[in-house]
Amino acid sequence: MAATDNTTRVQDSWRVVEKDLDTHGIKFFMRIFEIAPGALQLFSFRDVKDLEKSPELKKHASRVMGTVGKAVAGLTDVKTLIPVLQALGVQHSLYGVKGEHFPIVGEALLWTLEQGLGPAGLWTPEVKEAWTETWGTIVSVMKPALEGVSVAN
Repeated sequence: MAATDNTTRVQDSWRVVEKDLDTHGIKFFMRIFEIAPGALQLFSFRDVKDLEKSPELKKHASRVMGTVGKAVAGLTDVKTLIPVLQALGVQHSLYGVKGEHFPIVGEALLWTLEQGLGPAGLWTPEVKEAWTETWGTIVSVMKPALEGVSVAN
C-alpha cells in the first residue's frame, strides 16, 4: 500500500469527521475516560459535574480535534509536520502525559473515527488501516519527544 493512498484515505475521511468536530471531540475524550478513568486527573475539568455537557470539555475537545485536523492536513508535508508533532510531545510531557497513554489515545481515536464514519459506510478496512498506520507514525514522532523531556526533568 502506497503511503500516498493512506494519506488520501486519512484526509478524505477526516473531511467527513471535521463537519462536527465538537461532537466527535467530546466522544473521543469520553472514550478515553471510559478506557482509562484515571486519565481524567490530567485535565483541569476533572471535577466538573456532567462532564459530557461541560463547556470546558467541549472547548478542549474542539481544540484537540482542530490540532488533529492540522496534523491530517500536514501529512502531505511531513518535513514541516515532524517538528510540530515533536513540540506537541514536549508540551504533553509537561501535563503529565506518559508514553503508556498513547495506546489509550489511539484506541479512543480509532473508536471515535469508526463512530463518525461507520454509519455512512466509510469506515472500511482500508480506512482503518490508513488511520492505524498514521497514528503509529504520529506516536513514533511524539513519544520520543515526550519521553526525552520526561527523562530530563
